[in-house]
Parts: sequence; C-alpha cells; structure tokens
Amino acid sequence: PSLIWSEIVSFIKGSVGSLDKPDGCLTIDEYTKLGKKRSPNFVGSRAEVYRIFLEYERVRKSKSMYDLCDVVRHVYAGMKQMGGYVGVPIHSSYVDEVQDFTE
Repeated sequence: PSLIWSEIVSFIKGSVGSLDKPDGCLTIDEYTKLGKKRSPNFVGSRAEVYRIFLEYERVRKSKSMYDLCDVVRHVYAGMKQMGGYVGVPIHSSYVDEVQDFTE
C-alpha cells in the first residue's frame, strides 16, 4: 500500500504536470507513458495502480475529504490567481530530505 501511495503523491496526483490539470491529476495515458527512469516502479502494472487511484479518489470525494495534494493544489491555484506570492518576503528556506523530490 505505501508504494502505491508514493506513486499517487509523486506522479499521478503530486507531480508538476498535475498542478494545472482541471481535476488535479495525470490522465491514465499520461501516467502510463512516464519513462522508466523517471518512474521505475509499477512499469508493467500502471493501469492497475491507476485503477486503485480512481477508487481512492471515489471514496475520498464521497466522504468530502481532501489530502495533502489537494491542499497544495488549492494554495498553488490561489497564488497563481493573485499573480504569485504576495506575503511577507522569504529570504531563505531550509528543505530536508530534498532527495525525495522526484521532479
């Protein structure tokens, strides 16, 4: 289960390519066409992973729930609508576990 969740939040729903999508996720075609170097897991069974993702989304929406990807997308859309970040200037940022970023 945790590998499939990682696939969802790293590629299907949490990738840069999913941010501007109307529904916030890659299509099954886009997901299955990801290169093996970029996304080495589940190369032969991505259709099944995507089916599990769709079921997760169905259950999540039926319970009016949201996940971290939904929150990030909401913040991103709001900032984009305002023309970018308009808050207090950020002079530096510390990022731990930067190797976990896939893009």
